[in-house]
Amino acid sequence: MTNLIVDKSPSIKWYTDLFPFFSLIESTVRRYDWLWTDVEVDAALPVPSNDKGIYWLSGDALLEFVEQHPQFIWSVLSAIPPDSKNAATAVDCIPFADGNRSFWTGSPRPQPPNAMFEVVCWDSSSTLLIGADEPLADAFCRAYPGAVDLDAENSRRS
Repeated sequence: MTNLIVDKSPSIKWYTDLFPFFSLIESTVRRYDWLWTDVEVDAALPVPSNDKGIYWLSGDALLEFVEQHPQFIWSVLSAIPPDSKNAATAVDCIPFADGNRSFWTGSPRPQPPNAMFEVVCWDSSSTLLIGADEPLADAFCRAYPGAVDLDAENSRRS
């Protein structure tokens, strides 16, 4: 599995615009249900707001939302196989970005145990791809020139 981060690239207007990446992996996005947590965006939510801050989106709804190019300030989007969606709601730890130090050491893993991969928007300044297979990692690098290996960056920091 690969972990990537983009936070420096002259060709990106803002680092948490997910449209460039999701448009390249459209069929993958449609294949999953999306657990969306730690949500702060500059647009109206595509689902009713709730006091728990836990949202479920279909792949179609997520694609429709990112087509509007919202800026994700904080967000964790976890790709959950539809047949294990109910198991994800039982997870004791709700995925979060703001204040999550685990992204900056070692080799991070998606927070829900049944997530296939995770996209993390960090303080509107970077986007992380956690737990990607090779085709997803390749698409991320095509969408975001300047993306680098997060694990290698974490090794340099320690």
